[in-house]
Amino acid sequence: MIRPTFSGNVLNFTLPDSWELLTQEQLQYVLFALVRYTAVEVKTQLFIRFSGIKVVRHQADGWVCQITTDKGEEVGFFLYTWQIEYFTRNFHFVTESPRTPVYLHTLGEFQAVDKLLREVPFKEYLTIENCYQGYLCTHEDKRLTSMTTLLYANDAGQHPHPEAVTAEHRLSSFLWYTAVKQQLMRYFPYLLKPAADGESGEIPDMRAVMNAQIRALTGGDITKEKEVLSMDCWRALTELNEKAREQQEYNQKYGRK
Repeated sequence: MIRPTFSGNVLNFTLPDSWELLTQEQLQYVLFALVRYTAVEVKTQLFIRFSGIKVVRHQADGWVCQITTDKGEEVGFFLYTWQIEYFTRNFHFVTESPRTPVYLHTLGEFQAVDKLLREVPFKEYLTIENCYQGYLCTHEDKRLTSMTTLLYANDAGQHPHPEAVTAEHRLSSFLWYTAVKQQLMRYFPYLLKPAADGESGEIPDMRAVMNAQIRALTGGDITKEKEVLSMDCWRALTELNEKAREQQEYNQKYGRK
């Protein structure tokens, strides 16, 4: 919280208006609120929390409030309902997914992996993707829990136990990986493409997808599978993207679909 300034009988608040401007402490509270309250309640809670105001009394047309300024001065004031609605609109961004990776940096003693998953083993990337797709289809929390454990590790490469994963960390991981997916589509456009309009939205056969990707990287040589699965996922995706590009050019050249 940045305490407001007060001069000329005017209070000036400094409030975050995007995911990227949240501190880790603010992000923790946003996630806490999102898993417990409705959208309107969340925005109201965030305004009160981040502005530092104390609501002394509710009235039909607004709130009687008190606040401590940046100079330690206690100021009483009244907020009309329309003013409250104006300020809470500042937090509309929490109802949308962040465009860039925003996430909790720690889970207990474990640190988050690279924000774009660089140096994450290809095997773990495949599991993360599988869990993400599974959650989109089933909305089962256990899918996000499994995904979250792989997004955090200690110096020894160990991952947290599923029981350590909180609801806030599950939501954080979902928003994080959703943003990562958008970034990966930009880096690997031939391999990763958004769903086309009118597609049925059927549940993808992730086992078939993963097996096809592994086979493409091993060239069908099963003795190379262990090496492929331990590769940096970005290296693996780069190779798969190049193969997809070559296949697309071949199909265009010879008229295949």
